[in-house]
Amino acid sequence: MYTKTLATIFTLSALMACRSAVAPRVGSTDTMVAQLPSADAVYGDINAPEVEGRSETERTITAEIRKVVVADRELSSSAKSVMIITQGNKVTLRGPVKDTHEKAKLEVYARRTVGVSAVDDQLEVKQ
Repeated sequence: MYTKTLATIFTLSALMACRSAVAPRVGSTDTMVAQLPSADAVYGDINAPEVEGRSETERTITAEIRKVVVADRELSSSAKSVMIITQGNKVTLRGPVKDTHEKAKLEVYARRTVGVSAVDDQLEVKQ
């Protein structure tokens, strides 16, 4: 029993040594996370008024629009990835789309969603 346990310990030690040699640790997790850009740096001020609301109704509106957009097989991947921002009953659409047809389609999807009273179309047609 003692010999088996000792052999297991040596085997695990050898595996750990090999792992360290193959994939040396660059830095601690804290250091790696600290090097990632903040959400503010990527998306702008996330507390700005035009950024996603946090109420259940706003999340539901966003989810409903996203569901319809993703289900549309004719839309490009960039159109399916646009930002859908809901604040109150106003929806803002942002991001690149392939053409004016996609732009119009996304706006129609947003306008037809229950609870939406206004749509701010900030979509950009890629050239």
